[in-house]
Amino acid sequence: MIISPSIDIGHSETPPISLTYNSEQNFVITFINYDESLVDTVAIEGGLPTTAGNDISYQINYEFNFANQSYEDQINLNIDEFSNRDWTSSLNSTALEEQKENFQRKSIFNRQNGTAIDAQKLETFMASNPAETTLPDENRFYLYVFNLSRLDDSENDHWFNVTEVDPDSGRARFFWRLEWDYDLGENYNVKFPFAAYSNATEVSLIDPTAFQWYLTWRKIWNNINNPHLSYSYDLDSLLEGQDFVNQKFNTTDTITLWLDDWISRIYNMRFEPETLGSSISVQIQVMYWGSETTSGDLEWIINNQLVTDSVSNLLQPESTEVLVNYVDMGTDTYMGDIFTSHEHNYSYFQPSIPVPFDNWQFYDGFNLWFELANDATINSDYFSNDAADIVVKGLIYLVDDASFAGSTPWVGGLYTGLGGDRKLTILYELDRAFMADHSTAKSGLSRVLVHEIGHAIGIPHTFDSQGDTRMDTFTSDFALDVMGYYPGVSNYSQILTKLYRRATVDSITSQLIQTYQILKDERSDNHLNTVSDLFNEGIILHKGRNYLESFIKMNLALTILKENTFISITSTQSNSHSTIVDTNISGTSSFSDSTGSSISASSTSNNFRSPGLQIYIGIIAITILSLIVKFYNNKIKITR
Repeated sequence: MIISPSIDIGHSETPPISLTYNSEQNFVITFINYDESLVDTVAIEGGLPTTAGNDISYQINYEFNFANQSYEDQINLNIDEFSNRDWTSSLNSTALEEQKENFQRKSIFNRQNGTAIDAQKLETFMASNPAETTLPDENRFYLYVFNLSRLDDSENDHWFNVTEVDPDSGRARFFWRLEWDYDLGENYNVKFPFAAYSNATEVSLIDPTAFQWYLTWRKIWNNINNPHLSYSYDLDSLLEGQDFVNQKFNTTDTITLWLDDWISRIYNMRFEPETLGSSISVQIQVMYWGSETTSGDLEWIINNQLVTDSVSNLLQPESTEVLVNYVDMGTDTYMGDIFTSHEHNYSYFQPSIPVPFDNWQFYDGFNLWFELANDATINSDYFSNDAADIVVKGLIYLVDDASFAGSTPWVGGLYTGLGGDRKLTILYELDRAFMADHSTAKSGLSRVLVHEIGHAIGIPHTFDSQGDTRMDTFTSDFALDVMGYYPGVSNYSQILTKLYRRATVDSITSQLIQTYQILKDERSDNHLNTVSDLFNEGIILHKGRNYLESFIKMNLALTILKENTFISITSTQSNSHSTIVDTNISGTSSFSDSTGSSISASSTSNNFRSPGLQIYIGIIAITILSLIVKFYNNKIKITR
């Protein structure tokens, strides 16, 4: 066990009060329908991370179990109940190679018959019927590794099935897009098999024997050199015809890869988090050309309430507003000129690659992001920087026949959006939004917007990490989370939500510990005892996953330590809200300027009210609802 930074509260003339923060992360890994002789758990554990976290280091503990016959029978019976015969899409790798080589629109999908397993029902069942474990409840997560090849035969395979509906158009997801901004020819009615899943609970389902096409697509499209065999075969196909030694090696190696990706990328606290409990304003300017479309045709394209709910549920704010304004760049020449000034020939971005297609415009998304960061007129006339404690600003361009472009070596350098440091930019080509008749809604912007908001507030992708030396890290992209590329979902998963909140508490706890080391000799025993009490209360709340309440305790302790004022504290008991997923949203706000029409949504969430903290300074009693300490990281990270 790692004892994370500890502090001694007190002076030399009095017995010191020792405070320690014991930080652990516990994983219960259960194998279902596996031959134990083929799974080397010692080798698997040796290939998994031993620590997690950024500001606070977490010791990772593992427990490996093989489901007993009774538990397996119960699970398999329910899987049969949750399954039905169906078809899904498979990948035509040859056609994709040709598409990538010459940028011609081609049909790259075929059909695969088999068994579709309802992923949501299975996740709910496993969360309600967890494996037995001896690991403590604190920061405990369950990962279930399945072998469901019993459902397969020579013509049929199996997969986790997920129903995804675009929140803006109301259409079920039926097409696959590359990172560039147009359709893959006639590739409609595409289906999306999942080989792993997690969304609404803290449970993860992983099945290396399941059918999927996404990893093969990634291998080809991203030029992944020496990818793991999982990028070409599901596990049961890989083992077919092998002797025992090779079967054991490949089973162990494949499971290790999948678990390492999930634990290193889904659970590893790779955040640069904002604060909890503060007010949030998301302000978006949607730019379009009036010659191509109208604001009235576009107002469906962002579901304000969904965006509000997603942000509110993640950060537990006192108030949230999402403000969307539509601007015709043909009328607003200032914004139009800024946009067109960043148009370049494709060779400007990719000197060695032929132009991917004719009659297309290419824009520098990174420099448009820097315009948002630095242009004084944009920031004063189009955004309100003091509207809330946290202001996320965005420029979205809805235009025809255009893409953002950059110098990245894969996907032709083309991309949809980027975000970082509370700012985001998106370019969404109109054919992505509308069907071929240019009027029927196909796919809106809410998912892309929530994804880029995530980057803007310090959340990375689900599938890789900054500076990763491996390219084949995409198995964790099967998590049903808006921060992935493969899923079509529009919300942050429960695992990401919990860990982001925890990272926020860890950040302020680390700051408190560091500040104490600097100021402890300048503070009285009364001050230090008060800080000690708040610190201990915060740790207890943290261990109980009451992250908002823990954040407030640590925040208050830090404020007292910094301000050097005689303060004594009495605190009232607060309710735990750490497991709430859905918040009650009410209230509206408006946002507009002279350049265009506006729509908006906002919320005030009573679910996450701060616990009552009464502070007495002399004889004057002041009730503090929340104290906000803003963290600002001077190292800007912009993520696509």
